[in-house]
This record gives sequence, C-alpha cells and structure tokens, in this order.
Amino acid sequence: MGSNATENGEAIDPRWARAEAAFNNGDIQGALFLFKAMAKDGEPYALVEVGNLLELDDPQSHFALARLLFNGSIAAEDKTIFFRHAQSAMREEKGFASLLLGRAHELGMFSDKNLELAKKYYGIAAAHGFVVAMRQLGVIAFAEGRWDAGLCLFSKAALTTLKIASSSLDDPRLAMVNVHGETPLSEGRKRLGSIK
Repeated sequence: MGSNATENGEAIDPRWARAEAAFNNGDIQGALFLFKAMAKDGEPYALVEVGNLLELDDPQSHFALARLLFNGSIAAEDKTIFFRHAQSAMREEKGFASLLLGRAHELGMFSDKNLELAKKYYGIAAAHGFVVAMRQLGVIAFAEGRWDAGLCLFSKAALTTLKIASSSLDDPRLAMVNVHGETPLSEGRKRLGSIK
C-alpha cells in the first residue's frame, strides 16, 4: 500500500487514512470502495491503489492507468509500465487502448520508435472505428511513399468522421489523441462557439 501524496505535509484526501486502515484490518472491499471513490474524484494515486487491490487484473483500471501515464498525469520510473497497462486494457477497451499504444510506438514514448508496432495497433483501433488511427495510418503510408494507400485512409477517416459526428460529437472514436491526451470534437466546438 503506497502513501498518499501530501501537500505541505498534510494528506490531500482525508479518506486515504481510512482506506489504509481498512486494508490493514483486512477489509479489502472497504479499502477498494474508498480508493475508487477518491480515483473518481480525480486522485490519480488512488487509481494506482485500486489497480494494486484488484491485483492489476481489471481492464478498466488498466485503461485508466494507461491513460494517466500516457497523458503524463502520473509518472512511472519503469517505462514499460505504460505498455503493460495498455495491453491489459485491450481486453475491454480494445479500440482506445490500441490507439494509445499506436501513438506511443509512433512517437517513441516509453520506448524507441517502432512504426511496425504503431501500424499494428493503429490497425486495431481503426477496425474499431477510431478516425485518428485511420488518419495516422495514412500519414505513415505517405511517409513510406504509398500514396494510394494514404489517400484511401484519409478518405476513409473523413467519411467515418462525418458518419459518426452526424450521430454524436461526443463519440470517443472521434477523440484526438496527442501527448496531452484526448480532445473530443465537441470540445473544439465549445471553444469556437456555435456555428449558425
């Protein structure tokens, strides 16, 4: 059980001590409940403890940890931890986890750049309808001199975007993933204001 992050020597969330006490008294479910509540309220270290308590076998916890690591919200000394969590998350969040893995391999985050693995994971994400993955596959195809493939992938990404956006601008398949995380199209629309 880790120690809660402190601010000026004081625990950020008072529930942390109660969760530790529950764990130390053998009440795993009570500790899990408190850590999940703290994680839901935005305490990233609590999410780590949720993963620990679930023995890191819960795909949703893996996915949340992978996103936090990818976005830089939490840091890990062991660079392979991102890949372990993202690959475990693929059991339930296959499309988005694959998108994160593809982006990490393409940019060389947490390891050396590996375009073959990036293409593999982008392909999985694209098969699940993630338009950024289709676009990135197109970018890679252009870089490799495969112009026809690149144009097809960009066209498919554009058509898929229109199809999904006509139903919901908040669909996660429209997420734009960069090193700062995801920005759904609806966020851009909010920033620009309504177009009439």
